[in-house]
Amino acid sequence: FLATARPKTNAWANAVIAQLVSKLGEQVPDTWDITIEGEMAFAVCALMQQGLQPTLKHLVMSPAGKRHEMPVVPLMLVRGVQKSMLPELSTPLQLGDKILCCGMDQAKSIQRYVMHDIKTLHYLVTGNEMPETWVGRWLKK
Repeated sequence: FLATARPKTNAWANAVIAQLVSKLGEQVPDTWDITIEGEMAFAVCALMQQGLQPTLKHLVMSPAGKRHEMPVVPLMLVRGVQKSMLPELSTPLQLGDKILCCGMDQAKSIQRYVMHDIKTLHYLVTGNEMPETWVGRWLKK
């Protein structure tokens, strides 16, 4: 991230800092990376196989309130050789995406939970709760 950000202008850096402070406050944030593949993003991959299209927005939404975002800022998206700084939250996720996030530690834990729990991510993506029983799934058809 730093190597990609180094040639950017001071105005760009100030805008990034302002965004981080507005989203995260004055606390020292944590950084982590996630990869959209296999076990790390089980629910994301499963929903993509079902034909649904999770976006970055769904990885920063709080499962407690669909319209509430967690204190997380995606700093960079790496897709193949392409690097996108501060990607739009409307960016659709693809297998193999690597995302550098910055945020509070609790949000990191919740984000990892959402990436693994199909029912929670399904709700965030569709707005509908996923039936839990086979009878519920049958009636849903």
